[in-house]
Amino acid sequence: MDRVKTRLQVQIQQEVSNREDCKRDQSRTDDPQYAGAIDAIKTILQQDGISGLYAGLESSVAGTASMNFAYFYWSAAARTVYQQGLQYYGIEGFNGITKEFSLGAAGGALAQLCTTPIAVVATRQQTRKRSDRKQSMWETMMEIIHSDDGWTGLWRGFKVNLILVINPMITYGVYQWLRGGLVGLKKQLGSRDAFCSFCFPLVKCFRI
Repeated sequence: MDRVKTRLQVQIQQEVSNREDCKRDQSRTDDPQYAGAIDAIKTILQQDGISGLYAGLESSVAGTASMNFAYFYWSAAARTVYQQGLQYYGIEGFNGITKEFSLGAAGGALAQLCTTPIAVVATRQQTRKRSDRKQSMWETMMEIIHSDDGWTGLWRGFKVNLILVINPMITYGVYQWLRGGLVGLKKQLGSRDAFCSFCFPLVKCFRI
C-alpha cells in the first residue's frame, strides 16, 4: 500500500489533445499512468510481479522503525529537559494540552531531522523505473549524494515533512494530556484506561 500510494503521488498527469502530443509526452517519460489504487496494483503486478509491490521494503521498514523510535525518544528527551527546567527554577508543573503539543512538536521536528534521509532513500527506491537497475539502500544514498544536490539531497522535503509532525503531535499530546488527567484521578491505571486514552486521540487524528 505504501508503494502504491507513493507511485500515485508522484505520477505525472498527462493531458494530451492529439496523437503528436501523446508521442511527444511518451518520449519524455515511460512512467505508467494509473487510474487509481486498484489500477496501480494491477499494473505493478503485471509489470514486476508480486515483488514489485515490495520495492524499497528494506528502506521503508528501516524508515518506519527509525521514525517511531526517534519520535518517542526525542519527545521523552524534550519532556525530561522540560521537567528539569521546572525543578531548577522551582516552578510547579501543570498538565496542559498546550504543553503536551509543544513537547510533541519538538520531538517530531527532531525525529524528522534524523529520519528524513531514510524516507528520501525509500521514496527513490519505490519510484525507480522498471528499466533501472535495482540498488541497495547504500547505493541509492550514494547516488543521491553524488548528484547535483550533494548531501543536502538527503533532506529534500524536510520543510514539508515538518507539517506532517502535526498528526503525531496531536496523537501523542492528547494521549499524554488524558493520561495525566487519569493519573490525577486514579492511583493506578489499568490496561483499559491506557487503551482508551490512546484510542481517543488516534481517532481524532484519522478524522483530521
